[in-house]
Amino acid sequence: MTQASTLNTSAATSIYALGAIGSYCDRNARYATAVTSQAITWLEWAEDILYPGQKEEPTCIIELDDERYTLLEPIPVEVDRDPEGGWVAFVRNSSIGMPGESREEAVSELKGAILDIYEVYSEEPTTLGPGPAREWSVLMRYISHH
Repeated sequence: MTQASTLNTSAATSIYALGAIGSYCDRNARYATAVTSQAITWLEWAEDILYPGQKEEPTCIIELDDERYTLLEPIPVEVDRDPEGGWVAFVRNSSIGMPGESREEAVSELKGAILDIYEVYSEEPTTLGPGPAREWSVLMRYISHH
């Protein structure tokens, strides 16, 4: 058997094996989803062990401290430690974020930024670029102006 025919046989075997794996995965999509879900759970568990105390509990803004606005539903916020010190609070699913020396300060600064951004974007929402338009749609879900 020549080297070329050996390579062709190996390639054909590999292609057959990939096809069989693909067919197996198609038939077992639910199993694959369950395995993926379990892997994510294990990774989160490992993260808790490797980095204790660094994973923060979910936070929501439940009031805006400004009577001109109504909060339609709590605004989900992620608060993370800043590698350079302090904290950073972000509105989930947006790029709106603010730093602070403490968690509470970061969330408080974020509230102010949210209202400032809402005011600016509400003046001419049709002229916003893609990024601000995405942020505007997120804010409109949570806030109403009187």
